Amino acid sequence: MKKIIKLEPLVAFILSITIFLILLWNNNIFGSGNYTILRGDLFSQYTAFIREFLDSFKGNNSFYYSFSNYFGSSNSLMFAYYAYNPFNFLYLIPGISLSFGTTIIICIKIGLSSACFTLFLQYIDKKRDVNNSLYIAIINLISSLCYSLSSFIVIFHYHIMWIDAFYMLPLICIFLHKFVYDNKKTGLIISYVYLFITNFYMGYIVGLFSALCFICLLVYKYGIKDYKQLLSKAISYAALVLLSVGSCMFLLLPAALQLINQTEEAHQSFLSLKANFLDIINSLFIGHLPTINNEVPFLYCGIITILLLPLFFFNRNIKRKDKVLAIVILMPLFLSMVIKPLYMLMHAFDKPNYYGFRFAFLAIFVMVIIGNITLKNIEGLKLWYFVPAPIFLISLYYFMIDDQKNRFSNIYFNDYSKFNINIVFIAVVSVLVCLLLKIKYKTVLACLILVSLLVELTINGNILFYQLGTSETEDKVNTYTTAIEEGLDQINNLECNYNQTVYGYDYYRIRIDNDINFNTAGQFGFNSLTSFSSSDAPKLRKLLKNLGIATGYHFMLEKGYTEVTEMLFAAKYRMVLDYDNGQLAEVGVNNIALPLAYMVDDNVYNYKSKGNPFDNQEYLIKCMTGKGYDVYIEADDEVHFSSRGISVNRKENKESLLSDSFSYNKISDIAFPAVFSKDDNYDGTSPLITFYVPYKKGYVSYGYAEVKDKEIIKGLPLFYGANQGKRNGNSVAYNDIVRGKNNGNAKNDIFNLSLNSKDSYDFKNIVFCYLDNEKIKEIYNDLIKNKVVINDFKTSDIKLKVNKTQNRSVVFTSIPYEKGWFGYVDGRKAEIKPCLEDTFISIDLSELDDGEHNIELRFVPPGIKSGMIISLISVVLTIFYLSNVLKRRKNKGLQDIYH
Repeated sequence: MKKIIKLEPLVAFILSITIFLILLWNNNIFGSGNYTILRGDLFSQYTAFIREFLDSFKGNNSFYYSFSNYFGSSNSLMFAYYAYNPFNFLYLIPGISLSFGTTIIICIKIGLSSACFTLFLQYIDKKRDVNNSLYIAIINLISSLCYSLSSFIVIFHYHIMWIDAFYMLPLICIFLHKFVYDNKKTGLIISYVYLFITNFYMGYIVGLFSALCFICLLVYKYGIKDYKQLLSKAISYAALVLLSVGSCMFLLLPAALQLINQTEEAHQSFLSLKANFLDIINSLFIGHLPTINNEVPFLYCGIITILLLPLFFFNRNIKRKDKVLAIVILMPLFLSMVIKPLYMLMHAFDKPNYYGFRFAFLAIFVMVIIGNITLKNIEGLKLWYFVPAPIFLISLYYFMIDDQKNRFSNIYFNDYSKFNINIVFIAVVSVLVCLLLKIKYKTVLACLILVSLLVELTINGNILFYQLGTSETEDKVNTYTTAIEEGLDQINNLECNYNQTVYGYDYYRIRIDNDINFNTAGQFGFNSLTSFSSSDAPKLRKLLKNLGIATGYHFMLEKGYTEVTEMLFAAKYRMVLDYDNGQLAEVGVNNIALPLAYMVDDNVYNYKSKGNPFDNQEYLIKCMTGKGYDVYIEADDEVHFSSRGISVNRKENKESLLSDSFSYNKISDIAFPAVFSKDDNYDGTSPLITFYVPYKKGYVSYGYAEVKDKEIIKGLPLFYGANQGKRNGNSVAYNDIVRGKNNGNAKNDIFNLSLNSKDSYDFKNIVFCYLDNEKIKEIYNDLIKNKVVINDFKTSDIKLKVNKTQNRSVVFTSIPYEKGWFGYVDGRKAEIKPCLEDTFISIDLSELDDGEHNIELRFVPPGIKSGMIISLISVVLTIFYLSNVLKRRKNKGLQDIYH
């Protein structure tokens, strides 16, 4: 019997993994199914960053800097948030696929969440002198599965870097209890260090919660009058936390400094908290799947939990002191779900527009513990309690359906179709728990509750997976992988202007059209233009937006580029994927792409965005060359347009300006204040405004539309043109330049403006231009004469040879400016001077003699040296601190023996 009980964590580990694999199997993600676990951000971000980290670990790239992220970026923040996890090294196993490796890692972490929770319950049982029986072991197993297969973990399994917090939380609580009651510190320090290294964001959330638990345990043990003990323990705990955080500073300080330097308010306004306490209660039921934003948390953790939670406070066998402790710990978590300042505090004062209530697993942790204690003290409840409790739950559930239906338009609320499922399990669990009060065979009943729970968790998980929808297929991921590898091979074999490949010293970038992944460059290790992560650079994003290149809050896709921007930003190679089948369609070479660095006029420091993107691009060329090049010709006077399902009105008096077809110049004087909205007689067909720009041989037509004061994500119109970027068909999102679409010998290039919602749109700018191809070649020949030669290229150490002239005295690089870059000219330290609205690196040589000069650019992450020193000092102090503790404990033990 004792051996069986000792194996309880292992049984919890295996059972939780088994249920999760069943969920994957039922949803065709594991086994014979063709869907991959690489869902959403896990596919488009996390695995790419992890593979980039592993590539750096193998010595192929720098730990400090990467040219696979945007135009180039420090790795400090990205690796600290996504990559520093020991389980990631499983990807290095030869022959293991990305999907299978990810499945293994997620399953192990979910299994550990269950096993560690079991260890926590066993520890508490030992401290409370609970009988070590098979019945208690089964109850602990029930609670562990409620925790590890809660809706929060099942839904957020693909946030692979968060799951460490789920299994570390129970361990931290064990070590926290040992610290308060036994003055043992080693385990708590090590667990804090591990959690902050694996994911500092979740480390903050768990750390905040554990600090609350520490205060509660301290008062619980010593009361509020023993000031000396309270102060002594508080100081000791503060020192312990400081040593733990200090030991991680070699990673955390560079990441923090990069985060601070890149902090900027989101373009999209923070969504107000819509949840109330009724919604929170509703989210405890089976099948409740809120949207992934801020609306309602994920709190389901077993019907038995919601049934026993209120009964905990009516249980005669549970001390009043324990009930107060539960309220003090649980209430701040619930209040944080409905009070915005507390919500912000729990998210480290961030404003998550997606994946809201990231701290909800803390409430689940506490609720399951409460349910566990209640079940172990079931004799303290009266039988009649189990009559009103389930009736109240069912009634509450029923009456909340219409309320949520009316208030949450985009939510998968618990509707009537799931009502019967919840009634069945509420009834079954209520009966089984009631029988525990009357029947002696408690172990058998506990087994029946466990079986019921396993069925319940499987049903809930299947509902959640179904509502989430299918992920990418393995075939699509494999096809995409093959296509990218084929494209890179072709590019690597191409002979470019300087007899160097894309990986050679001349350094060029690759842009990909119709990519299904936001971070292909990081996944495959090549130089890119854009990517998608939480560690983006806001100044660069703003500059690109003003140049008509796709940007948004935390994402940039390779869309909106023109011949001008591709030339200036070293986009020499273009890989095009077939959107429908993901195969490689073509690989192209841009023969007018300028390299990583070239000499420009010192007027480059005068550049400021000042109008529409065409004006900005033209002004940028003039600043770089010091010459009055005219690149774009406005086409507005020749444009015609027609509408379908949309009316265009004057803003002032709503006078209709559009019926069938009008010349664009007829509303050009009021184009900016025009309001576009769906026609009252709209028949349901796709609402469009089609613009016709006359085709001109030797020119490329481009269009641009910008909405005034409109959120970037919600309800945007789409501007359609030629196939550019990822979106299905040929659409390009808001604020991007769109290339005109011309099918063969058509007389007009066509642009379609589609309104996606019932809102009105006040357009700030609608502009159409022709690009002069011959003029672009002339500008390229002008700038390439002052090309900078790259003598040696390492990711964070680049050596250049330049030829400074009177008219071209500035070394311009398309390397994004950030603190950490250092410049040297002819062996002497030189100032790195940001240009183009402080977004790119340059060095001003105007004070030096004309002729050749040697330039070196080095990157050292800000804070890396200080962080290493702090970590070293903290580790030494920690060892000294713990050794003294052990020495005192040993001496105390010897004194006890002597006496």
